[in-house]
Amino acid sequence: MKKLKFLLIPLALLLLAGCAPRYARIYVGVPNNEIIQVFQPGRGQGAIYHLGENIDFRVQASQSGYLTFTVIDPDGTVYELERNVFISAGQMLYFPNANTQAGSLALVPPRGHHRVRVSFTSSQTDINRVNYVNINGESNWNNTIQSDIQYSNLRDVAETWFFIE
Repeated sequence: MKKLKFLLIPLALLLLAGCAPRYARIYVGVPNNEIIQVFQPGRGQGAIYHLGENIDFRVQASQSGYLTFTVIDPDGTVYELERNVFISAGQMLYFPNANTQAGSLALVPPRGHHRVRVSFTSSQTDINRVNYVNINGESNWNNTIQSDIQYSNLRDVAETWFFIE
């Protein structure tokens, strides 16, 4: 009986680990509504990719709204992947897909740890008010996202990551 007990404990821990969220909720200075339920690269959070490979992301939200995808690379450069991608409540969205301008996302240098954020807003964000061009560093990234989402009634920000070898 003791052997069985010791075998069941690791099995239970493995099952619980599979239930853990695949993203981190990010607070950028404005309250979030905790709408994003799933956000991860196609191969899972922390997956290793190679230069030239394509990457995609899965997102699910509890409300209908719009998503903006931004990245900070290992050098601290921030860039926008896509803005105002519509998502329906409960839908599993695969980004990029046929409904976005992004096409496929082929990975380019620099190699290393890349962090990706998706911000959710209940209405489209204003591309004339906020853009992600020439943004460097974590604090500037946070401030830009805050400026982008602060006027939305519903908003949320989640982060995931991957590695490029």
